[in-house]
Order: sequence, then structure tokens, then C-alpha cells
Amino acid sequence: MTRYNVIDLFCGAGGFSKGFYDLGFNIVLGLDNFEPVARTFKFNFSNSIVICEDIRNVYSDEILTYLKGKVPHIIIGSPPCEPFTAANPNRKESPLDRLYVDLQGQLTLEFIRIVKQLKPEIFIMENVPQIMENGLKKALIREFKDAGYNRVFFNILRAEDYGTPSHRIEQARLMGYPDNFVFLGGRDVQYNQVGESVPVPLSRSIAEVVLEYLTSRN
Repeated sequence: MTRYNVIDLFCGAGGFSKGFYDLGFNIVLGLDNFEPVARTFKFNFSNSIVICEDIRNVYSDEILTYLKGKVPHIIIGSPPCEPFTAANPNRKESPLDRLYVDLQGQLTLEFIRIVKQLKPEIFIMENVPQIMENGLKKALIREFKDAGYNRVFFNILRAEDYGTPSHRIEQARLMGYPDNFVFLGGRDVQYNQVGESVPVPLSRSIAEVVLEYLTSRN
């Protein structure tokens, strides 16, 4: 069976990657600018390249150099949700400003830039539902179309439907991490790594759909 290569942008501790890894995908590279989570990712995905850098300073030629000829079939990632979530009382009033003006919101555009440069077969970007509000969805479709992708699908997946508590209980087991998954850094940093993760059961379900699609093509 073909082992498809996955790049994880804004990888955090690796919850998104873990679901793909469990289904046999090859996690070739993770990128995050926060050193403790980069160390956690490297510890648990020891065969993966980890870039600890601001994504704004990373370009496709650097990534391809690290990959040494490996083709990036899939790009996954979780850009910061703070600019978009209704839970943020300080988010910008204009929805489009949350994407184009807010500095953290612009990181979503950096995800799209890397996708445009590397041209994976599939990309999956995780964020909050509010990223589809009031013109944002159309703006994202336009940005991805400019990157060369005319078919972009939006889905709302509820964590509780995949065996994970919907609220962020700061216990790794409840987020679907196995007991042997190691979190590095101080106690508060470890809790944050867990709380900010894509739940592993959810990522595994996404990976199942991706694998089924890729297998059906062959």
C-alpha cells in the first residue's frame, strides 16, 4: 500500500498528525513556532522533520530541501482560531478584517501560501465554524482558487460525535491521546498543548475519509 506523506502546519503537540499516523500515513514534517510544542511533536514523531519557525519565514524550497525528494501528498493544519472565534471579545468587527488585517488571521493566508507553493493532492485546514461567517467563506474559496484549487469543501465536525468531549477538558486521555504520548514543557504548557489539540479520534476519522478517497482512485 502506498504510504502517503503528510505535512502538518501549526502542528502543535501533534493531535491532528496522530490520527493520520494511526492509519499508516507518513508524517514527514511538522511546523510550529512554539519551541515546547515543537519538542513534543519531535519526541512523539521521531522520524519526522520539525521546523520551529514562524511560518511567515518559511518557503516551499526550504520544506522540499528537508523532505529530500519525498512528495508532500497531503497538507493538514490548524491556523490560530482566535481572530475568528466568537469567544474572543476583541476580535475585529469586520469579518474580512479578521482574515486580512488581524496579524494572527493572516496566518490562515500563510497556510494557503504553502499549499499553493507545494501543490499537495489534498489539504485539510481545521478552524472554528465562525471562519465561514459573513463573506469569509467566499474569501477563502477565492484564495484557494487562486492557489489552484477549484473544489473546496467546508464541513462542521462536532468532536462529541467522535467520542471526544466537546469542551476542552485538560486531560490527554479525554482528548484521545494514548497514555504513552509524551508532552514536554512545564505543567501549564503541557495543559495548553492538550487543550489546543485537534482531538485524536476526530483526526483519525478525517484520515479514514482521506485514505478511502485516495485508495478508491487507485
